[in-house]
Amino acid sequence: MIVHILEWAAWIISAGLAAWMIFDTVKTGREYDETFLTTSVEGTDELLDQTTTVGDAR
Repeated sequence: MIVHILEWAAWIISAGLAAWMIFDTVKTGREYDETFLTTSVEGTDELLDQTTTVGDAR
């Protein structure tokens, strides 16, 4: 009995997470354009910037 209840609870939680992920994907896709989502502004700028040195505080 308890196993069936836990199984149903797991399926309900799984379906809720899937719905949340789909909702968030659609919301993010509407708020930002594809070029912004596929580029990395952070990280690459600091790695490719030759003017800063290690220990250089900005």
